[in-house]
Amino acid sequence: MQNIDSNFFPSKKKSFLCDLLYLPPTPFFIAISQANHIYFDLFSPFKKQSFQTRAQMIAPSGKKDLIIPTKHPRNGLPYHKILLDNRLDWREKHLKCIDYTYKKMPYGWYICDLLRPIYEKKQQYLYEFNFQMLATILDFLKIPIQLHLVKEKQEAPNIPKEIFHPKKPWPTLGYSLYYRQRFSPMFIPNLSIIDAIATHGASIEWTW
Repeated sequence: MQNIDSNFFPSKKKSFLCDLLYLPPTPFFIAISQANHIYFDLFSPFKKQSFQTRAQMIAPSGKKDLIIPTKHPRNGLPYHKILLDNRLDWREKHLKCIDYTYKKMPYGWYICDLLRPIYEKKQQYLYEFNFQMLATILDFLKIPIQLHLVKEKQEAPNIPKEIFHPKKPWPTLGYSLYYRQRFSPMFIPNLSIIDAIATHGASIEWTW
C-alpha cells in the first residue's frame, strides 16, 4: 500500500497541462501529483458529457453522476466563458446527495464541511467553481502544486496536453490504482476523489 505522495514517483514532471475537472476522479490526483506546476487549459472549446461538468459516485443503490448544468453554450465556446445555470438548485442537490451517501462513512463528515462553503457561493463561471473545488481538495490532501489558469493559447507551456475523459485511457504512468470502496464488492474506477476521502480521510492509501 502507498499513501498519495508526490515524492513516491521516481520521474517527476515539472509541468502538467490538462483540463479543469469537477471533483476529479482519483486517477487524476495520481497523475498530477507528479507535477510542480499544473496549467489548466481554459482556452480550448468546452467539452460536453465530460468530467468538466460530471463527477461519479457510488451509493448503496448503485453508481450516480453529479452533473453541473450550464447555460447553453454555442459550439466552440472556450471553457473560461461557460456560465453556470444558477436558476436551478443543483448545488443543494449535489451537496445533499454527497451528505446522504457518505455521512456514515469514517470521514464522510469531512466532505460536506470541506465543500459546503464552495457550494453555497454563487460563482458565475464553471471554471471558477471547479477551480475552487480542486484547490480546496489539494490543500486538504496536502499536495503542494502551483495552479495556473490559462485563458490564452499562447500562454500555455509547450508540453503535450494530458487528456482526462470518461472514454479515454488515463495518464497514470501505467500504475494500477485501487483503494477500498465501501459500496461495491468489485473495484469501480474513475469515481470522484470524494469517495476515497470519505473512506480514508487525508491519508488515502492506494494499491499499485
